[in-house]
Amino acid sequence: MGIIQSGSVIAQLNAMGILTQPDSNVFIFDPSVSSFTLQNAIDACTADKGDVIIWVGGGHEVSTPVLFNKAGITLIGTGRGYNRLAAGEGHAIYAAASLTDEPAAKITEACRIIEIGFASRDTGATFFSGAAALIGGEADATPFGVHMLNCR
Repeated sequence: MGIIQSGSVIAQLNAMGILTQPDSNVFIFDPSVSSFTLQNAIDACTADKGDVIIWVGGGHEVSTPVLFNKAGITLIGTGRGYNRLAAGEGHAIYAAASLTDEPAAKITEACRIIEIGFASRDTGATFFSGAAALIGGEADATPFGVHMLNCR
C-alpha cells in the first residue's frame, strides 16, 4: 500500500499532516519526463513553506548530486502495487557512471523524505565522497530535523 492511493491528493496530504500551510505548493515529479528533474522540483520549492514533491514511480539517474537545500520540503515516493518490504525500490536516486566521487544526494536542510532509495558508485577516498545520501553536506551544514521514512 502506497502512502497516497486515490482521491484528492490535497485532501490526503492535509489529513496526513503533510501540508502544513494553506499556501503550500505540490509538485509532481515523474522521472520519465526529462525536462523536469528532481532538482528542478526542489529548486521550485519555497523554503519553510511546507512545499511537497510527489514522485511517481521510476528511477532517477543523476550526474551531479541532488541538493536537498530547501528547509521544510517533503519528498514522497508513491505508487500502487509496490512491496512495502522493498520501500525505495520503485523510487531511487542513483548515480550515473560518471558520478563516482560524490554522493547521489546531499541533504543540507531540514526536510522529510519518504519511501526513496539512494544508490552511489562509491569510489571516493573519503568516507563521504561516495555516499549514497549525505546528510549534513561535507561537515559544513547542520541539517537537524531531517526525517527519512522507509528509505534505503
